[in-house]
Amino acid sequence: MSPGGGLEAGETLEECCIRELREETGYEVKPIKPFLTINEYCFETLYVSNYFLCEAVGKCKQSLTETEIDHGITPEWVEIPKALEIFGEYDSKREDIGSLYLREYTVLTKLTKSK
Repeated sequence: MSPGGGLEAGETLEECCIRELREETGYEVKPIKPFLTINEYCFETLYVSNYFLCEAVGKCKQSLTETEIDHGITPEWVEIPKALEIFGEYDSKREDIGSLYLREYTVLTKLTKSK
């Protein structure tokens, strides 16, 4: 899955992007431009996912939360064709996981078409 998380008090979307990538991947980034916003409903709650095109500008110490560690979160960079293959199997996953895979597949598809 793409790195992500919620906005903290007083934080802009760009600042959230920088912080989440730093925490979850150990990379410092510079957001270049907004890329995509996806609105998803889960029951009666709206979740808004904002994606940015970023430039990697350095490395830093990764700082995962206890929950991320407990879930075995490990950053792994894969080429876009491999990611499309992985997330393209969204219809074979449980409903809760399948929706996450579909979101990632949608983002990757739009990214490849925008190049």
